[in-house]
Amino acid sequence: MPSRMNSNLPSRKVGVSALAAALSTVFLSFVPIQGDSPTPGLEAAIVTIVTFALGYLVPPSSNDVAVSNSSGGSDV
Repeated sequence: MPSRMNSNLPSRKVGVSALAAALSTVFLSFVPIQGDSPTPGLEAAIVTIVTFALGYLVPPSSNDVAVSNSSGGSDV
């Protein structure tokens, strides 16, 4: 049975994860690690870990619920 989100707004988890990725990328471009800029691979790993961790830890809001598509057809 198809379902969709209650709203077209992104969920709280998605919003926080996107913001975490952007902020950690900017932060890493200004803060040297052990006196040198981090390698691109290390930057990518740190951004991925921070994004996942915050997306996992942030609780969903009360608006972040899936609702059933009662029409039974595709809502494309």
